[in-house]
Amino acid sequence: MTKTTSTAAAMLARLAIVPVLAIAFILFCTKTEALQTPPATKPAAKNKPTDTAAPGSKVRTKVPPRLRFSDYPYTKDGVSEEKLKEYMAITAKYEENADRAIKHPDKITEEDREKLEPIFRQMSASQQDQQTITFYYLPPPPPPSRPTQKQLDKWKDPKYCGLWIDEKKAKNADLENYKPGDFSEAFVSRLTKYAINRKNYPYQVNLMTNAFYEKYRADAIANMHKPKMALRMLNPHYRKI
Repeated sequence: MTKTTSTAAAMLARLAIVPVLAIAFILFCTKTEALQTPPATKPAAKNKPTDTAAPGSKVRTKVPPRLRFSDYPYTKDGVSEEKLKEYMAITAKYEENADRAIKHPDKITEEDREKLEPIFRQMSASQQDQQTITFYYLPPPPPPSRPTQKQLDKWKDPKYCGLWIDEKKAKNADLENYKPGDFSEAFVSRLTKYAINRKNYPYQVNLMTNAFYEKYRADAIANMHKPKMALRMLNPHYRKI
């Protein structure tokens, strides 16, 4: 990675999406989740949903099935062709013609976002999977994971790890002032060869004190069912925002 991962983002690695985050790559200096490009398939059989072109556009390339970060509402029958065309007409404004990647995510207006989300939640799962702008819910926060004294002693070595306490960079020697019971969360991640600090230490340790964890957990629960938007940036990647 080319920048330090925040503690809140690191927490997600301990959830059910661990296999997904384990293959995360850096794209445009943001975190992305890698998708495997599916092998070539046979022509769609009868009664199977097919991709629909937005009004006035060329036939659009199908996209790989989206990553489901958590359950998101969908319907069995999906939306009508008219609604599907409306959704895809909006997303087409932000897509690259070549591969349907979203070129300028910062230009997606709040007005368009508010139009897209209600239609998206009424789509069938297969209709949702073919969209370049999708929505998801954050998973629940992880349960407490306290470190041991042996771990704290190991993390005091600045050549072993970079240390963050409550999402702030700390000195490894600061751990002399703490005991295991002072923390409710500990997460260790190995830096990739592209990380800026890889030459200084191979690991990054993120700790949350008890009070900080309680606030983090309360905020995470409060925001669990607020729609988040995921964008297909470059084939075959998605970017969560």
